[in-house]
Amino acid sequence: MTTQEKAKNALKWAAYTYVVAALASLATLLHFIMIYMGGRRN
Repeated sequence: MTTQEKAKNALKWAAYTYVVAALASLATLLHFIMIYMGGRRN
């Protein structure tokens, strides 16, 4: 494996980390929206 291939692999995994973090943030936001909407009805 060349240095360039290693660099590409590292960048790919870094990108996946950002994608997972973004999905987790969206899930958290949706969770709080559901709590707000559910709590508002009562």
